[in-house]
Amino acid sequence: MVVQVFLRGQAPPNPQAILEVGTSSSDPPNNELKFENPTRTVSLVKGVTVVKFKAETTSKTFQGKIKVSATLGGATKGINIKDSEPKDYIAELTLLSP
Repeated sequence: MVVQVFLRGQAPPNPQAILEVGTSSSDPPNNELKFENPTRTVSLVKGVTVVKFKAETTSKTFQGKIKVSATLGGATKGINIKDSEPKDYIAELTLLSP
C-alpha cells in the first residue's frame, strides 16, 4: 500500500508527522490484514512524500472486501493537517484468495 502526503507552503525545519494505516471496515465483517510497521514517524518533504506499507494476510483473512485507511497526526509545530477532499484517505481492496 502506498500513502502520499502533500506538504505545501512554508514548512518548519525538519518537518515530520506520524502516519498510521489500518483496516477501517470489511465486508463480510472481521476480515483482517496485518501491516508491517503500521505506525511511523515520517520526515516530510515540500511537495509529495511517498510512504510504502507492506500488508500481509493472516489466519483471519478471507475472501471479501476490506477498507484500509491512512491517518496523519502528530505533525511538527507549524504544520496544519487538513482533511483531503475528496476523502481519498480510504482505499477498498477486494480479496479473491487469501
